[in-house]
Amino acid sequence: MNTRIMLVLLLLVVFAGVAYSGLALAETGSALPLLVGGIGLVLSAWQLVAEIRRGGAEPVATALGWAEWRHLLWFVLLLVVVLLVGFVPGAPLWVLAYLRWGREERWRISLGLAALVLVLLWGLFGGLLGVQLFEGLLRTSA
Repeated sequence: MNTRIMLVLLLLVVFAGVAYSGLALAETGSALPLLVGGIGLVLSAWQLVAEIRRGGAEPVATALGWAEWRHLLWFVLLLVVVLLVGFVPGAPLWVLAYLRWGREERWRISLGLAALVLVLLWGLFGGLLGVQLFEGLLRTSA
């Protein structure tokens, strides 16, 4: 069996488990796992159809180039920043740094999108929806 199809099937199982656990949590008012699991199921099913239509042809594996390593390093930096200082301050700071220095965007765009992320995380999730976001190891250990 094609390894890409096996990976998509694994994702289907994982998202089905998340959606199933979200059914129980939806009764307590937390529908986020159900939402994420449902969206993941739909997208994984869509990918499965695309892989089957492709005819099982395996893509040619190539070595990672500098661009891929750079993207991986930026992703690791996101994880480290969020882990250390939390979602609300960490994600906007990462967006600012990534857009300004990783993608070389103008300051106006970088600051604007970082502010948008801050408003979404702090205002929408933290304020309006009351979702408790991870506060970071440096903030919770003190």
